[in-house]
Amino acid sequence: VPRCMAGTLLLHVGIDLFLEGVYDSLGKFDWLEYGGIWLIVLVMSFYGMEAAMVAGGIAAVSTYAVQSVAYLNPIRGIMPATTLRSSHWYRSHAAEAVLENPVEGRNRILVVQLQGHLFFGNMAYFTEQIHGLLKRSKQYSNNSGGMATIVEDVNDAPLVVIMDFSLVLSIDSSAAHAIVKLKDIILKQYDIQLCIFVTGSMDGFPTEYKLRDQLSPPMKHVTDVQSNSKHCPSEESPLLTRQHQEEQSFEYVGSRVCDSLDLALTEAEDALIARQNPCIVEEDNRVFLSPAKDVCCYTVDEERAECTTILKEICPQNIPDDDAALIISLFTREAYKENEKIWVQGDESDSVKLLVLGQLISELENEAGTTEVVARKSIIGELGLVNGNPRMSTLRCTSEEAVLYSMSRFSFEQLIERNPRVARYIDLICVKYLALRVQHVSNRIFETRCLPI
Repeated sequence: VPRCMAGTLLLHVGIDLFLEGVYDSLGKFDWLEYGGIWLIVLVMSFYGMEAAMVAGGIAAVSTYAVQSVAYLNPIRGIMPATTLRSSHWYRSHAAEAVLENPVEGRNRILVVQLQGHLFFGNMAYFTEQIHGLLKRSKQYSNNSGGMATIVEDVNDAPLVVIMDFSLVLSIDSSAAHAIVKLKDIILKQYDIQLCIFVTGSMDGFPTEYKLRDQLSPPMKHVTDVQSNSKHCPSEESPLLTRQHQEEQSFEYVGSRVCDSLDLALTEAEDALIARQNPCIVEEDNRVFLSPAKDVCCYTVDEERAECTTILKEICPQNIPDDDAALIISLFTREAYKENEKIWVQGDESDSVKLLVLGQLISELENEAGTTEVVARKSIIGELGLVNGNPRMSTLRCTSEEAVLYSMSRFSFEQLIERNPRVARYIDLICVKYLALRVQHVSNRIFETRCLPI
């Protein structure tokens, strides 16, 4: 082989290795690890391979020591989800009763927020902390035979664990493997029903390892809400109901990955509700995801009856039938076609509306695509009606047709004058929705350190 050919080949191999080790790794490591790479390159260039191996060993030990001190605690905070709320505003009274239950409700959801760089040096500390946290939810006692038994504290032990990686900057391969092993231990050793991992972005976890695939194995999930809901047994068949509950609750067992903490909390709430009665989850999802029957399938009387039902469901207090009928009598019917605007941001707030059929979307003008879906059985415009502020977003119809029932400001003010006790229900609904948004997880979790109002 000609020496010039061999030399050229070695030159190309050297350039490729240099680019792979120095250029391609730029941004994939923190400054200390990347500095170790340059140390090895320089020592190898001036002193040879043996000296570079020694320098590499020194750099690895030094990096481990510094990272162990700098990134000792990868856990930023731990808290139960007692005061956290997801963006699933439209849950029924039965669902809210489960979530507010002090024994089986939101306090059985444990949120763990991680931070910084996860590597082999601090994963042992992280794993130890999680073990210690979950062990405290169990009490050890001795039976008469002297053998140790475990008695679970059902009022304290978490049923769902959410691990939030939103503030994690990087995860090396050894840490990724440790997270997968920890997931299996959490589910099996501590009897956790569901373990949810939050990536914090659509790009997934900050690692080259395929962590999402390992943490979210294929599982059965509710994909066709309407078909599932029609198979939900009635209360008249307790045996079938119990069998159905066991089958549906299995959908919320194991582990899965969500891209945001809001989605994870929604999933966790569904798991707690399904544990008590899966039919409640199916009905809530059917209301939120499906437009129900076509508009032509309803008569005006059926629509008004649906208005009364919606008002009773969203009102935070039990409203008598006569009071609900009085309020609904002040509403008039409105119909909108797809892409038709109900109001524009900045318009005068002159009415409150109930969405009986169809689906809307709320959009903030002059912002980067900030939207929120408005599902049927929602009340909209109540805040502007009460305090008189202009419309804070643009509301547009996204279904083929939407039917709303609207009460004007004039009718509302007349109701206040003639029957202030009944008019107060609108105020209570307004306070309810404001409380939900204040306690939404995006406002409450550790970044802002806000307290619930």
